[in-house]
Amino acid sequence: MYEWVIEKRSTGDTTHLYDLNPQRFASTVESTRKTMWSITLRWFYGIPTFITCAVIIFRVVKTYVEKGA
Repeated sequence: MYEWVIEKRSTGDTTHLYDLNPQRFASTVESTRKTMWSITLRWFYGIPTFITCAVIIFRVVKTYVEKGA
């Protein structure tokens, strides 16, 4: 959508000036599923998820070793 605005406004085209409905671009946008699994979001949510799982596993193992010893 932003590319369209930049392209059209630079030529002086003022059609859809106040139209904020993004449905005009629905056919050119990737699917929600593909966007959710993008490399950026995998890194953004993957690192905190990995750290959280590592901490939980560390705590569980530490508790298990302390009670078993």
